[in-house]
Amino acid sequence: MRLVIFILLAIVVFSSGCISLSSTYSPGEAIEKANRIDGEEITITGELTDVLCRCTSLECSDDNPDCNTCSCSKGFQTDSGILVVKGYNTELNDSALSGIFSKIGEEYYLEIQ
Repeated sequence: MRLVIFILLAIVVFSSGCISLSSTYSPGEAIEKANRIDGEEITITGELTDVLCRCTSLECSDDNPDCNTCSCSKGFQTDSGILVVKGYNTELNDSALSGIFSKIGEEYYLEIQ
């Protein structure tokens, strides 16, 4: 009888949101488990870096020889692929980022809330 009460209490506590079930993954683990964790709130630990950098390639004038610009997204580069962080700002803790994981085609994202 006590076991039944304990189980029911545990169900109430977990379903009420009192306890977070957010899981922590390395970027590579998240990509490998993408189909199972798609849409879940997770925490990623790893080395954040610039990914998916793009630069313009304009013909610059002599007056403005450095007219081209480059921009990058923040994310994690792994052997399994690139995990892009959406909503990143410099006030975040770079070593552990939490957000909603999503897989769109063969692209992987962590959207910071």
